[in-house]
Amino acid sequence: MDDYLSIYTDGSSAPSPRKGGVGIRLVFPDGEIRDFTPYGYSGATNNMMELQAPILALKEVIKLSDLKGARSIVVYTDSQY
Repeated sequence: MDDYLSIYTDGSSAPSPRKGGVGIRLVFPDGEIRDFTPYGYSGATNNMMELQAPILALKEVIKLSDLKGARSIVVYTDSQY
């Protein structure tokens, strides 16, 4: 089994009224999956949310007391950033 924490992120934005959001999925080495959909952001663009998603994901990881054997972290996004 792999010994890394996989983080999948995506950001989005609705045009009118402009409001952005993010989706985050953590997949632990033991197979546990945790999903997060943090609060929205008024006035946010899609690009802003694509960048915000991995930032928020890593902030969630910092709060965890147990990484379930993960020795490293891999972040996956659909963004070119």
